[in-house]
Amino acid sequence: LINEFSGTDSNGFGYGGTGKKSTNKQFENYGTSFTLGDTIGCMLDLDSSTIAFSKNGKHLGKAFDIPQKLKNTALFPAVVLKNAEIRFNFGDSEFKNLPEGYIAVSKAESENVLVSPNGVSSSAPKKVAEPNAPACIIIEPTKELAEQTNGQLETFKKYLSKPSIRNALVIGSIPMGEQMRLISSGVDIITCTPGRVEDLIQSGKISLSNVRFFILDEADSLISAKTHLPTIERIHAALPKITASGERLQMIVCSATLHNFDVKKLAVEFHWIV
Repeated sequence: LINEFSGTDSNGFGYGGTGKKSTNKQFENYGTSFTLGDTIGCMLDLDSSTIAFSKNGKHLGKAFDIPQKLKNTALFPAVVLKNAEIRFNFGDSEFKNLPEGYIAVSKAESENVLVSPNGVSSSAPKKVAEPNAPACIIIEPTKELAEQTNGQLETFKKYLSKPSIRNALVIGSIPMGEQMRLISSGVDIITCTPGRVEDLIQSGKISLSNVRFFILDEADSLISAKTHLPTIERIHAALPKITASGERLQMIVCSATLHNFDVKKLAVEFHWIV
């Protein structure tokens, strides 16, 4: 079970095939090793605030006490694999060995369940993107650079058809009504400055539900403006990390000064392609 990283920080709790339990990079003997064909159960007791595991129906005993700081925090299941396959059962199929006093996650009351914002069920119906839900957001540090980039998109899209590219420029110097007409008629790529695009996101005029590409241009300039970085972090946190079709968010950072300390720090916090 994880809040952030499985077994590598204080918010993650793991049980590995070598017979070790782990949290906060601390590994201790627990249960027995497991391998091909074994069935591992994970049990979360919200009454006693404990985590336990089972192997092939045998309860292995308490593995962890949930710390106070996480008692009101969602814990999500996660598995790390290498050259392997796994089948999950959250209760939609009958358990062979359901521990006494526990119920399946799929049968849990709604007030005890939080759906992960970073994942989508493969069986979920594919939704048509809303007109105001772009596939790509490009953030520029100034309106002049945003205008230049959008101008290049205008030139480039002349050579594309089926589908054609719909782009919109979102900056403070353009009347809001004009921008909204473009966005509401359907948009694929938005080129923008941080402040204006966040205003439209927060007001619901731009939906992030379909974003697959998040691009920071002139990243060193964006980051050096200390007011921009918190805005970028808020937007990034609100982006879906996995789309309904199972595709991961791609982040692209354009910078001529990768040696910049703040750019390096951003690389640690976000995953991106240079």
